Amino acid sequence: MKQPEPVLVAPLFPELLSELLEVLSSLTLEEWENPTSCPGWTVQDIASHLLDVEVGQLSRYRDGFQRSVLPADGWQDLVASLNHKNARTDALQRRGVELLDYWVAQHTDTGNVHFHPIAGLHGLGG
Repeated sequence: MKQPEPVLVAPLFPELLSELLEVLSSLTLEEWENPTSCPGWTVQDIASHLLDVEVGQLSRYRDGFQRSVLPADGWQDLVASLNHKNARTDALQRRGVELLDYWVAQHTDTGNVHFHPIAGLHGLGG
């Protein structure tokens, strides 16, 4: 059986992000609190998670921040790192609309979205 060729999707990311930001910018305060198909997660929770991922990408690939978020020094260190990361995300969530404004500014000021290669994923480049 022949290995399928990778599907290059990186060119779609700027348009996808632009449309996502447009939708998020149109939400009312009540809509930010709506539940999603992820049990226990609101629209704001999902948006905050996506922002956290994006900030991590910017930090690592644009700004060169190389400190590992999740150390491989054993179970306790992994749990502690995840708890720290989740606490940071929770702090971002409490920022509300400021969070969306920051996210929009990161992309409209530079005119592009920052995506870079990730080990094991093909088609992300920028």
